[in-house]
Amino acid sequence: MPVDPHAHLQIRLIDAVEQFAAQLSGNGFNLFDQRTGRSTEDDFFRPAVFQHGDPGVQNLIVGPDGRVSFIDWENAEDRGAPFWDLLVFLRAYAVWSSRRRRLRSRLGAAVEHFVDGSTLSPFILDAMAEYRRAVAVPSEAVEPLFFMAWVYQAVNEAPRLQRDRLADGQFVRFLDALVQRRDAPLLRRLLGAVEA
Repeated sequence: MPVDPHAHLQIRLIDAVEQFAAQLSGNGFNLFDQRTGRSTEDDFFRPAVFQHGDPGVQNLIVGPDGRVSFIDWENAEDRGAPFWDLLVFLRAYAVWSSRRRRLRSRLGAAVEHFVDGSTLSPFILDAMAEYRRAVAVPSEAVEPLFFMAWVYQAVNEAPRLQRDRLADGQFVRFLDALVQRRDAPLLRRLLGAVEA
């Protein structure tokens, strides 16, 4: 019987997600209901949204008329998760804009704009709040959706990483930074989609 060369990655990813969930659970946050495999709030807060699936700045084009469009739609889903495209796009834009200022670290850029605060942070807060209102996502659902967006990105990134370098993935490191700094004032506002 042939051995799947990527089986070790799947096992390491499952372990990583379980460790991440345990770390959050220890802080009073349950990521998954172990019995059903669904988020703890069931699906009451999860309206389906159309999702591009890879909305980074690399997938934007500006037409001759000045209209901005997304390309690269092979990951699109008609029943996607709220916030995921917005978060991925905002992070990609934050990293891109920081590189324009010669800040080289993707992690540093993302943490600056999502946790520490920057000139871009008010825009991120406004975008999150407006999106939450437009899609009618209850504020208590924002935090699980927020963290699951980054777990999903980390899982998608894993096959591109060396087996012994999974912990070095940009999304795993960002997720770790977010969990470690979950009580930062800016991040708390994002996680409640800015009701405070």
